[in-house]
Amino acid sequence: MGGCGSGRRRQPDAMQATDRHPSIDVREWYRDGLLKQDQQFRNSWHSEGLEEAAVSVRSFGRYLTISRLTKDDNDCEQAGYEVLVSVSQTACNYGGTRPWFLCPKCSKRVAVLYLADCLACRHCTSLRYRCQCEAKYMRYVRRAKKLDLQLGGSGVMGLVRGRPKGMHWSTYRQLADEFNELRTKAWSGVDRKLIV
Repeated sequence: MGGCGSGRRRQPDAMQATDRHPSIDVREWYRDGLLKQDQQFRNSWHSEGLEEAAVSVRSFGRYLTISRLTKDDNDCEQAGYEVLVSVSQTACNYGGTRPWFLCPKCSKRVAVLYLADCLACRHCTSLRYRCQCEAKYMRYVRRAKKLDLQLGGSGVMGLVRGRPKGMHWSTYRQLADEFNELRTKAWSGVDRKLIV
């Protein structure tokens, strides 16, 4: 009974962002040649100079054994849990193949697995991307800053400046209108946040 992913789902506010957890990207390991037969290696993540998490990996053809390493009271490493992860390949349009992890919990094809309570995909560990955790008005602020930079501004969401050299007038008008609309929505959201 129990285990990772069982029980009631967390409320959206209680969900954590993916950037707070160590992640394993199959594309990086494939590029570095670590997914070949009979490979063994250690991967670790550091935060402020201290080791945050570590895994030991052994490859057996299409399968990887990933062991989460923990430290005991004597500062000695030991395996926390061990998971068998399948690696599948898909053909690319212009030749070659692309590797994928198969999530140990749901068997979905994913490029990234996260080390949360267990090793699983973003959906099984109830993680969200950082932008999904933002308030709606902050999404407007981020998009408006991006448009301001595109229109030749400094990303501070000031007034719309003149048309950048080389940009068509129709494109400029469309981006300027979108910028003004997003800026208005962002400031109204900031006002509501300050009033409450």
